[in-house]
Amino acid sequence: MKKLSFLALAAVGLLLGACSSDKDVANEPTPIGEDGNQFIALNINLPVDNSFATRNATEADDNNYEDGTFELNDGLNSEYTVNNATLVVFHPAASGKESDATFVAAYDINPEPWKTSTDYQVTDYSTKIVQKVGTTVRAGDLALVILNRNSLVGFKADGTFQVNDADFSGTFGTLQSEIAASAGKGKTAAAEMITDGFYMANSPLTDVPGSQAVKPTGATTRTLVEIKNVYETEAAARAGECAEIYVERGMAKVTVHSDITNSKLTTQYGVGVEGVTAADLKLTLDGWVLDHTNTKSFFVRSVEGHDDFIGLINADANKYRYIGKTDIVEGIGASDTYKYRTYFAKDPNYEKAFTNFGEAMGELASVGDITADGVLSDKFGDSNPLYCYENTFDVAHQSVNNTTLVRLKVTAKTGTAGEDLYIINGNNSTIYKYNDVITLLQKKCVELYAASGVVVNSTVVGTDFAITLSARDADGYQNISAIDPATAAAKVTSGTAPTAAELLAAVKLLYKDNTVGKKNGGILCYEGGVSYYTIRIKHFGDVLTPWKKAGSSITPVPSLTNGSYPDFDSDDDDKKLACTNNYLGRYGVLRNNWYDIQVADIKYLGEAVPVNYTNDPTPDDEIEGYIAVKINILSWAKRTQNWHL
Repeated sequence: MKKLSFLALAAVGLLLGACSSDKDVANEPTPIGEDGNQFIALNINLPVDNSFATRNATEADDNNYEDGTFELNDGLNSEYTVNNATLVVFHPAASGKESDATFVAAYDINPEPWKTSTDYQVTDYSTKIVQKVGTTVRAGDLALVILNRNSLVGFKADGTFQVNDADFSGTFGTLQSEIAASAGKGKTAAAEMITDGFYMANSPLTDVPGSQAVKPTGATTRTLVEIKNVYETEAAARAGECAEIYVERGMAKVTVHSDITNSKLTTQYGVGVEGVTAADLKLTLDGWVLDHTNTKSFFVRSVEGHDDFIGLINADANKYRYIGKTDIVEGIGASDTYKYRTYFAKDPNYEKAFTNFGEAMGELASVGDITADGVLSDKFGDSNPLYCYENTFDVAHQSVNNTTLVRLKVTAKTGTAGEDLYIINGNNSTIYKYNDVITLLQKKCVELYAASGVVVNSTVVGTDFAITLSARDADGYQNISAIDPATAAAKVTSGTAPTAAELLAAVKLLYKDNTVGKKNGGILCYEGGVSYYTIRIKHFGDVLTPWKKAGSSITPVPSLTNGSYPDFDSDDDDKKLACTNNYLGRYGVLRNNWYDIQVADIKYLGEAVPVNYTNDPTPDDEIEGYIAVKINILSWAKRTQNWHL
């Protein structure tokens, strides 16, 4: 770890300014194009991560942070180690759009040695790099730096620049979409991003601060850095102005803590179970995995939608959330203006609804059966992250099937060994063990016998009925497969007792069989006390995009009538915009952001069998309509009358 603490938020971009180091490194070029005697100077600044304990807060004013806000953190050494560096130069386009800038040349450069930054938004920065370039490079051209190119970017023996093993030519927009269009070397592109060091590239920065109640009007965003000077000699380049380039990692990062703050299930075992003393259920977090991870990404974070994003403000949060307010100062001269981070972006499938997988524009990867060996990680904490591509979406697609998820396996037990736990008829407030379930069913059989009016020679008790449950089915349910009343029937001296078939049918009216795939049964078994839970990762979260906040000034409020995100599909543009301002980016993951998950408490047992959410359109914020009732069967109002006739 470096001496500066930075957890995970968005990354840092590219600027021009006075160089921050007086040490120089000269590099022999590997140019594409003509040989030349011109030199440029540049400085590269490595990113820090932006980390949220719950990833739901606003930017801190400085290196200090309060509960709920993010901090900036260097992360692991492996996350900012640089093994190679590539400089790619583009001619600016007449349109002024970065995406239209045309490829000029690429160079394999050497940024060593690195120096520790004094800016808490930067981990390390390079010494001044002096690079000889071909005569095709000129002042005003635009620079892109790629660190740890892995097999996504490379050079042939003759120095030809390649992307995904193909010679590259074209625009920055073409380069931008290359990773979205193709994986590399037979691996997923996501794996290629971290094969030999973390892939990093320019980060978009703006010229106006945000994260305040004042709108950052007129803010513009740049990703490519202008090369202001091309020098005739190496000495002039060493002494002259250099381009300050800020990079960010191409992946998002997620960590999960193994400890649960409240280590006991809020719902006790046995509450409301006759003859049982309530007891605490201790919790252990056994494993976790990321689900619904994007398989497509852009080479560099997209700035499409910038003009819409700068106006994002939730009425309750009252801060324009897209742009940060703290400037990056390492190496930045007084004349430089592009020095504020941006905290949202569109991914290649931003407006794509996933009702099926494998659709055009990209797809989300599902882990499938999370109970299979090797799927869940049993490693926790800051040193054991999982990485994924950024995954963002508009409010219309802010639903479970589009959102990157953390899936958890948790065991609840009263002692040292896990044992089967049950809930009946969907009532998760009462937890049973196996013997409790059998006792409950036997009690119902006693009641049915008594209601039949038979005469017995001794009291019929629960143990007079042998109850058999079926094996646990694919949904986790155990149906009642047989009831044997032989012992009870032997006590009958007169009257017609219910048969085994009649008892079974009557009891099943109350504790239904499960129809596999519909999850409509009565007796749900948590094998070994194991539950599965799903966390939908929040980006801006509850601080910058609060939802159903007490005392909210937002209207209409989310409700069963208005929906989770009121007016997101309205024909009224003003209403639709208000919804976007309030909730866009509440969920999702962005590159160079670290999402640090701490489970505070668990109220109920979760899923007995993990659910596949690939086709679940449920909004990320669920509005559920429940009523709570308690049914009391009143005694007969017995009115005794005496008559004298």
